[in-house]
Amino acid sequence: MHELISLFLEKATESEARVYLRGRSESEVTKVEGSLHGPVCDFSHTLPAECAVRWNEGTCSAESLLLEPCYWTPTLPFQYELEVTLTLENGTTQREKRLVGLRRWATEGEAFFLERRRTVLRGCEVESHSAETLKEARLAETALFVKVPSDDFCEAASRDGVSLLVDLRPLTGPVEDALQCLSWHPAVMMVLLTTEQLSSLGKLRSPFLTAVAVPPDSEKPKTALAGCDLFAVELSPEKTPPAWLADSGKPAIAIRCEETYADCQEGRSACDRLQARLAPEFNLAGYFVSR
Repeated sequence: MHELISLFLEKATESEARVYLRGRSESEVTKVEGSLHGPVCDFSHTLPAECAVRWNEGTCSAESLLLEPCYWTPTLPFQYELEVTLTLENGTTQREKRLVGLRRWATEGEAFFLERRRTVLRGCEVESHSAETLKEARLAETALFVKVPSDDFCEAASRDGVSLLVDLRPLTGPVEDALQCLSWHPAVMMVLLTTEQLSSLGKLRSPFLTAVAVPPDSEKPKTALAGCDLFAVELSPEKTPPAWLADSGKPAIAIRCEETYADCQEGRSACDRLQARLAPEFNLAGYFVSR
């Protein structure tokens, strides 16, 4: 579905949320109609509701108004069942159905917020993108740092309530296409890009937080990186972040490379040690470790 239409959220409050669906500029979609039903969650139950998805000719987009919405969080990964009929330029129709989640990640100053509560992220890189890995991560209450994950893995993480920091730097194809695919998965809280990838996006609006990688010996960036939401610095065992991260005006996360840990629980403990080591000089928004 992501190849045909885009999904984005507006006016997300405690009482209501507006969900918009729009045909991608290169697609042949001329109309979208259907419904949102839910929410559903493996770890909680609530009264379901059904909201119409109505097409607005004036904006060339479909809109659904959810009252008292349930937002996706790692603790309660609520999702809604989206069923739509797409009308194509040639007059044919196409029915689509999938789960979607509404995320509310945000930044303010040098802090990171989840559901409007300040949150310090902790996460670890994993080699196996399996159901067992997701179970471990949920039990350890840790996010996962993954490189270009599959659609199936992101879907499973969204169902299980495991937040993902997705590293798109190894990507060889267009970044915009990858972002469009990932935007349908509420588990993806942020993506990590190179400065070149960030520049290639221009004014493209990202549905999640965008982190840009900066080297530990870098100087404070100028306007070239104004489009990112936060900074990410990868550190070898003996390195510390650049001093300017302490008052950069944006959140920053540290990723300690070459760590040794057997599972997600040990990875979470390594994040805590990293935070304790950097705390005298830095009050970062997140701490990650990678092998």
